[in-house]
Amino acid sequence: MRPLLLLVDLQRDYLDSAGLEPAAGPVVERAATLLRSCREANVPVAHAWTTVSRSDDRRMPHWRREDRWLCEEGTPGHEPPPELLPQPGERVIHKTGFSAFEDGELDALIDEIGPDPLIVAGVHLHACVRQAVLDAYQRRANQIWVAADATASDDPVHAAITRRYLERRAARFLSVDEVASAVAGNAPPAANGNIAQGAALRSREALSAWQDRGLAERAGALEELASRLEPCADELAEEMAVTLGKPIRYGRVEVQRAAEMLRAVATRALASDD
Repeated sequence: MRPLLLLVDLQRDYLDSAGLEPAAGPVVERAATLLRSCREANVPVAHAWTTVSRSDDRRMPHWRREDRWLCEEGTPGHEPPPELLPQPGERVIHKTGFSAFEDGELDALIDEIGPDPLIVAGVHLHACVRQAVLDAYQRRANQIWVAADATASDDPVHAAITRRYLERRAARFLSVDEVASAVAGNAPPAANGNIAQGAALRSREALSAWQDRGLAERAGALEELASRLEPCADELAEEMAVTLGKPIRYGRVEVQRAAEMLRAVATRALASDD
């Protein structure tokens, strides 16, 4: 492995934006863990920052229309949190738009290292992270990994669509712990296809065992599952936010509806058995 870690727009102005999901705190914590793991494994690190200046206004057109000044050079919002500050020797790549490749500096670094994989994390998944992945993919990067729990968006629906799009074409989404384990020298997790095949086999085996049970036993199992779901609503909602980009408040509702549906199915099953 010859990895390269690319951290995209982990700057205060973006992290402080309203509606960021997952929230800035967990994202910074996981990104800091990822950064520390890569440094300990001597993985090269590049930081891509949005950098705009009033003396040379090269903001994106929609920022100009909305009179937005984010990540302005020399302001606190331009800097990352202390735990994500670059160390000497780590490349800082400045950009004014979506692409970290806009000035050729990242191209030169990738040509020098030949990263395999390129590890990407940051904000926003549906915008600059997506663009970094697609630009790397277009440049024939061997492997691209997105550290899912160190990546966030303020448009969770768009982020969920982006993840599905990228997973089918250009990148694997792994947890920070999975990435850290791989860069430490352990085998990376199985590819999605192998995971899916194993899951399908286990599902078929479980279905056969389920069908052998009586209605009363099945109804009881559904009731028990419903009772276990409800206390975990917050935890499951947060997991949905991390893996799918679903807003946490919607995730809680979904868990509650799932519990209600399980109870309704159990009730109908028992009624049909009478």
